[in-house]
Amino acid sequence: MKRVLMAMLLVVIATTGFSKTKFLSVVSGDIKVLNHSGLTAIDEFDYSKTNIEGKPALEYLKSHGANYLKDWPNDNVVTEKYFFDKWNDEIGNGAKLVRSETADYKIIIHVDFIDLGNTAAALFTLSKTGGGCIIAGTIDIIDCKSGETVCKLQINDLKGNSSKFLDVSNNENRRRGLAYEKLAKQIIELVKNK
Repeated sequence: MKRVLMAMLLVVIATTGFSKTKFLSVVSGDIKVLNHSGLTAIDEFDYSKTNIEGKPALEYLKSHGANYLKDWPNDNVVTEKYFFDKWNDEIGNGAKLVRSETADYKIIIHVDFIDLGNTAAALFTLSKTGGGCIIAGTIDIIDCKSGETVCKLQINDLKGNSSKFLDVSNNENRRRGLAYEKLAKQIIELVKNK
């Protein structure tokens, strides 16, 4: 009897621990506009209203020293590349992200909240998301020809991985980049209706 209860408990833990959480939802419009081959899109991250760990971004960066503030623009380039690369690796026959002045669509990620995660938790956890970065915000998908917003998405406390399998690199940029990578994958799942 004890073995049966233990087996049932393990099944419950395994299924709830690995179930998909709804980190992303469509607020309005049609995400499927990005599911057509031959289209291009530009990605843009908006940090104008970002809070990092409960403080406005500028205040948070200043409180951690001059280097944090100085490195912020470059850190954004590094972390946003995770989104760009994952998108283009996974989109298949959908709209490809390009580095260009013109495209069919513009994807604006408004990052309202960032929790950069915890290095110690990331290093000493059995979970791949332990200590991972959490992001929240909204996404606007804009038709560049008409200037109209064709879809709005809500990012609901998406928690990225803290590391990849057999990867010991762990810092704030890595954790934030992995959260952006997961965001790209989640958007593509909506686009592809998976």
